[in-house]
Amino acid sequence: QAHSLAPVKPNTVLFGWPGGRPRVEPCMRHLRVVSLLRKSLVCVICRPGVDADQAPGPTQADRIDVWWDTAPNNSLMLVLAHLLTENWPWRQAAIRVLRAVPDETLVAAARRETADLLAAGRIEGTVEVVVGADGDAARAAASRDSRLVMLGFSPPTDETAAATFSQVQALIAQLPALMLVTSSGEADLRA
Repeated sequence: QAHSLAPVKPNTVLFGWPGGRPRVEPCMRHLRVVSLLRKSLVCVICRPGVDADQAPGPTQADRIDVWWDTAPNNSLMLVLAHLLTENWPWRQAAIRVLRAVPDETLVAAARRETADLLAAGRIEGTVEVVVGADGDAARAAASRDSRLVMLGFSPPTDETAAATFSQVQALIAQLPALMLVTSSGEADLRA
């Protein structure tokens, strides 16, 4: 809020994830304050012992999975995924956008809308529409071999902070690296 460089003001804040329960509520309060200041949030979490910048292991695809979320989060997640692939350690990573729909009748429209957003941002990536599979278990199963998984996120309240922490801990136990993203809405690929 108080830092800027001439007319350039920060619009995104990068956080780690709390390492234990005593830090959960203070961390979530910080996330809510940043969100109230209309800044985008990015929380990066790696499974212990995993360095996301290293080359993928033998059972890991060199891929960034972006799970479809709300409109502002989708644009920011795709921009971040693209920017990562411009970085040397991530240059070979492919971007895959996954979108869950409740039934077969929505697959064509979901695929078209998702591909249109990729085209609007001139971002290379593939689209995969998953029928009926939604929730953390389905996401973990579909993205288990990816190098990084991006999910939309909303900072939880004090009452739900512990449950959110447990949910994310269970998810990261199944994935090598996770990026939780909350967009302020400034990143819009269709603008």
